[in-house]
Amino acid sequence: MLTASSLRLFLGSFLIAAIAAGQALAGSPCVPPEELFRGDHRLAACHARFHGEEGQARGLDVSKWQDEIDWAAVDGTGMLFAFIRISHGHTPDKDFAKHWADSHATCLMRGGYHFFEVAVAVEDQFHAIVTALEGKAPAELPIVLDVEAGSAKAPLDSAAAIDDFVRKVARLDRLLTEHFGTRPIIYASPSFWKRLGHPSEFPDGGMSFAEAPLWLAEYGTSHARVPHPWTEYTFWQTGQETVAGIDGQVDANIFNGPPCALPRLAIAAE
Repeated sequence: MLTASSLRLFLGSFLIAAIAAGQALAGSPCVPPEELFRGDHRLAACHARFHGEEGQARGLDVSKWQDEIDWAAVDGTGMLFAFIRISHGHTPDKDFAKHWADSHATCLMRGGYHFFEVAVAVEDQFHAIVTALEGKAPAELPIVLDVEAGSAKAPLDSAAAIDDFVRKVARLDRLLTEHFGTRPIIYASPSFWKRLGHPSEFPDGGMSFAEAPLWLAEYGTSHARVPHPWTEYTFWQTGQETVAGIDGQVDANIFNGPPCALPRLAIAAE
């Protein structure tokens, strides 16, 4: 079980309410960062970063494939958020702890993501996430459930296989929601969500995928195709780019709103 401070890692109740109501985050009111990042919060000295009312907040996501990162150089680019991979199936990302510790001194709002693997038991994936986060400094962004691929061990080659996949995603979503107290972000592409049949309601009822924030994966276009049942994306992975402090290219992302709206995803430091 996580500590009380670690449970603050994944608050997004205001954001989730906006998504559920079908509101565009781009039109959402700004939140003064001084109200959220106070006292000894690691972002208390970063208020100026989150006052912009124009443009879109930019960020990146990283994993073991970016094994050496100069986080001070990344911070100097003006990016505002970073998602760091926690685990893949039941396997921890070997560089999560290092990236989490090394990025602590930046002005980046941070969150962790988990790559869902249908061939691995849901409870084992849940355990891998919780174990990796235990004792870590809290972040500001909700956890992400990365739903982007089937498995050679469990191919999506029938209606029954697709139904099993969706049920397992819903099960892990529910476990994470119950444990952390807020919904995870769902990462998905329009094509893969279509392959799953555009699921909306959970197969066992009581919850809806549409109530979760969407991190859209779609490249090479200036127009985001938001898959049903969502009406807006929260984050959009638009492709790859070169970022100071990282060798090679890295995934590029934008937030659906200006910098001053991004802190809506965060909880005030206690």
